[in-house]
Formats: sequence, structure tokens, C-alpha cells
Amino acid sequence: MSTIAEIESAIETLPPEKVEAVFEWLQAHKAKLADEAVSHASLIGMWKGKIVLKPGWDEPLEDFKEYME
Repeated sequence: MSTIAEIESAIETLPPEKVEAVFEWLQAHKAKLADEAVSHASLIGMWKGKIVLKPGWDEPLEDFKEYME
């Protein structure tokens, strides 16, 4: 059973006032998560153009050659 199906199944067993409480809790956390996403996006954006990756930066390191054979 998927997580969503489990949640739906659990909610179906609740009385109406508890369903409303769950909905309000979800709405509050949805807003909080959206605020955090905006905050993280602005932190990432502040580094734009300040980090430069040189050609070959992701090539295997000579020090680890013996482990990759």
C-alpha cells in the first residue's frame, strides 16, 4: 500500500472534527515548507556566478587510480 493510500485510509476512520484538524495541520506545514523552499532558493542564488568549475574538475584523481582498476 502506498503512503498516500495509507494516509487516506487512516483519515477515513477519523471523525469529521479530527479530519478538519488534520487538514489545518497540513495547510500550516505546507506553508512552512514553502517558506523554507524560498529561503533555500535565495541562499543558493546568492552563489550564482561566484563558483567556477574548471575543465576536468570531475576527472578521476591520480591518487585513487589503484582503487579504480
